[in-house]
Amino acid sequence: DMNAKAYQLGQRDILFFDAQNELYPTNSIKQFFHFLKFSGINGHIKFAHAHDQCSLHENINIKENIIIETLTSESAISNANDFEDYVKSMKNTYLQRLIKRIYPLDRFPYQLNKEEKKIAILIKSLLAPCDYIFLDNPESNLNDGNLNIFKQSLIFESYYSNKSVLISSMDKRSWLDMATK
Repeated sequence: DMNAKAYQLGQRDILFFDAQNELYPTNSIKQFFHFLKFSGINGHIKFAHAHDQCSLHENINIKENIIIETLTSESAISNANDFEDYVKSMKNTYLQRLIKRIYPLDRFPYQLNKEEKKIAILIKSLLAPCDYIFLDNPESNLNDGNLNIFKQSLIFESYYSNKSVLISSMDKRSWLDMATK
């Protein structure tokens, strides 16, 4: 429709994408980028993407996996000790709780179960220096308790870090209570 207005994506928006579109099958990252383009977002897009096929770097421990993804030129997190201090100083207490779920952080990815790996991947996306977080089936491999902690930490990060979150999931019920639009 030529008269249709583009959706205005704002900071702090949490949007849900229906992943069960059988009419137009596509992968979620492609959906996210089309949506951003339709919303008038152009140019370089700083984003984090967490999905079921994400992996952790096998040759470094969990703490280093998280640090390597969160480093920026102005980052205060430059080593493991700084990271411990950073976690203690976080305002997002839900994210602190999520990080504690994967302690000790000096373990390697092969030493984690599926849920711990998923939590580490989600933490990396929350801490990434980005404007958008794309989540593809973020609830998979999480028990209800960890999912609820993640949801609360996601709401906090979205609001206080001015990040827009785009969620694609096969389980609508898990996310509809969070959608802001």
